[in-house]
Amino acid sequence: MYRTLVDSGSTSDMIKKSALPRGAKLIPLPRGEGFQTTGGPTQVTRYVLLDTIVFPEFSPTRYLKEQKMMVFDSPAVRYDIIIGRKTLAEMGMSLDFKANKMRWLDRSVPFHPKDWFTDKEAMRQVLRTPPTAVLKDEAMDAYADSLFHEIKAAKYDKADLDTHVKTLKHLTALQQQQLLAVFKKHEPLFNGKVGKFPREVHLDVDPEAEPYHHPRPHPVNHANMEVLKNELDRQETLGIISRVYEPTAWCTVCLCFQERRRMV
Repeated sequence: MYRTLVDSGSTSDMIKKSALPRGAKLIPLPRGEGFQTTGGPTQVTRYVLLDTIVFPEFSPTRYLKEQKMMVFDSPAVRYDIIIGRKTLAEMGMSLDFKANKMRWLDRSVPFHPKDWFTDKEAMRQVLRTPPTAVLKDEAMDAYADSLFHEIKAAKYDKADLDTHVKTLKHLTALQQQQLLAVFKKHEPLFNGKVGKFPREVHLDVDPEAEPYHHPRPHPVNHANMEVLKNELDRQETLGIISRVYEPTAWCTVCLCFQERRRMV
């Protein structure tokens, strides 16, 4: 766990040299650069690229993927990492000095005193996360990630079964052949089109269930609005969803987020 300072007065993200992860590759800057921090100006000559920076107080699953950190060497600074205002703006994190708290999307964390990191019980509470909270955060973080990145339109192409099976290097040649035979047997399922189940389906619904109506929609990144609209139109054309022009008793929110290929 790193002692991190959220610093709106800093022009760059920085990490103390003594806090660098083992094996971190230091990359020299073409020429030394100066940066402004709340504590004053500082000069750096190297930087590192850090991957998967988690902020456990906000969420155990939300993270910054790859971050350029300037390396400074100042024993007088008590913090390991300083997050500057550019990254804070990209994250959508706001600092409320009137309420003395920070807010990142749906989560708020109070400002802490300088000696807070010496409280071992507070550190244990930050790292102790129930499984239900992780599942909830994973769903929220997928949505949060969509606010920071542009999402591509989905492609529904026929799957290349032979090529896909060859990528499964953990299988032997015989196992790959057997799996391919199963895929070929059900090849219509991989044609990239939405099918229809040929038989009736019966669903048991709790008769005591109370209708749920989400009070407000989630925002969508402006850059992703057209992609989302086109996807909704596509699903409506195929009969997957239908338009409703009046209030309904049951209503949940639409989350626009990317799957692993960065598509909606």
